[in-house]
Amino acid sequence: MSVPGFFARRRLTIGLVVWFILSNLFLSFWGTSLATTVQAAPLNASPSNINSLTANNAPAPLAPPDFFGMVGRDPWYDFNTDPTNPGKPNKAFQESMSQQMSMVGARWVRLEFHADARPGAKGGFIDYQKYDSFINEVAPRYNLKVLALLGADIVIAKNPDDYELAYNRLNDPPDQSDGSNPYIRAFVDRVKEIGDHYGDKIAAFEILNEANNWYGFRAKAENVGILTGLTYARVKPARPATKFLLGATIATGDPRLDHVSYLQGIYNSEAIKNYKESGYHYEDNLTLLMG
Repeated sequence: MSVPGFFARRRLTIGLVVWFILSNLFLSFWGTSLATTVQAAPLNASPSNINSLTANNAPAPLAPPDFFGMVGRDPWYDFNTDPTNPGKPNKAFQESMSQQMSMVGARWVRLEFHADARPGAKGGFIDYQKYDSFINEVAPRYNLKVLALLGADIVIAKNPDDYELAYNRLNDPPDQSDGSNPYIRAFVDRVKEIGDHYGDKIAAFEILNEANNWYGFRAKAENVGILTGLTYARVKPARPATKFLLGATIATGDPRLDHVSYLQGIYNSEAIKNYKESGYHYEDNLTLLMG
């Protein structure tokens, strides 16, 4: 071993030891200073002070009490999943889910309706036994308002003569004076059917979801306007307390999706403008749900 190499390694070792000692001294001093700063903070900056808040000195809430909602598992999925109750809703799961949502302060729960296929059932059918217990019993028990998403799955094209009811046929040209096509009419009929079945147990309907890019399919803004306007006109008169929301769009920043211009296209569509000018609407505007 050469002497110069030995001394070089020793100097390196001593340097590392000195650096380690100095860095720890610095961190110790910085940590002590930080702790002193935290301890010297005013009492009203402490989270524990929240217990002293009263109705007179509490800060104003950022949103109404019932603003918070959560997406729940659709009852359609958990039907027939309880081995102790085959062929029935999984009420144990529904109770547990609703209880936990309520405990964290949720006041809304969103669920989606799905049609099932059956020979002879044009556009499929809604099996209400999959939804009844949750909407009629469980959700009200935990003070949860139901937001029903009515999207591409409420009308399905599984039967040979249902070719006009595939979701992409939403873009078909109109064949009636109201601007509708077979798919739009089937969709509106299905929404009315669901509304008639549940009445005020459903607090809001969300019409379509991610219509600007649903698995690669882009619904025409004009046709979405027609579908939304006709749905509102057909269902709202019998459900004056029920809210109608336009479903969320995909907003990824991809300029090809351009969700802002897409929404503007819906609101500026001839169908929506004509509907609003008719004076028939029950609200000033269709409510917008951004997501």
